[in-house]
Amino acid sequence: EDFRNYKRNILARNNLPVVEKKVKGGADSLNQNNHLVFNGMAEIDGEFPYDTSNVNVNDKADGFISILKYNFNFKKTIYSINDKGIQDFIFIDKSAGEVSEINEEGKYEILIKFDPKLNEDNSFLNSSRQNLLRIDVIIDDVTTTEINREALTWNKIDGTGTDDALYRSLKNIMKKVKPNGVVYSYYVKFGVFNE
Repeated sequence: EDFRNYKRNILARNNLPVVEKKVKGGADSLNQNNHLVFNGMAEIDGEFPYDTSNVNVNDKADGFISILKYNFNFKKTIYSINDKGIQDFIFIDKSAGEVSEINEEGKYEILIKFDPKLNEDNSFLNSSRQNLLRIDVIIDDVTTTEINREALTWNKIDGTGTDDALYRSLKNIMKKVKPNGVVYSYYVKFGVFNE
């Protein structure tokens, strides 16, 4: 919606109403009430963006912003961080993951499915244009397991002992840094909802 309103505002601002000029001298034409007379203006989405009735010379000074119709103004939507949109509309199919773990020699396949809560009653879904959803992968609590020391250490080439720099580095990171909150975001675009 922001993009549509922005586009309409830009088109309106770049296509100002045309003021009629006097034949003699080229000054702006005024009617008997001292209001500007217009030759016309461009239509945007089938509408005239400006209200040209009763326009004074002062209205021209501000680039006709004062006569721009309300639905052609652009005010960026302010989103509250408390407004979470549609919550929990996808879920991980754990049973499919467990089946794949058995059949695929320990590999756990993660399947994500849409929840039935994602339906035409959601005010955030649009039924007249494409939808763009942001999906945040959120980790609330992380429990780390002991790192396999043998897998991350090896004998030094010169035979002076074991090189355990990688093991120590990962162990220290896992002690100090635990992922929390949004760890990954991606976007899903799909068509008109419930078409």
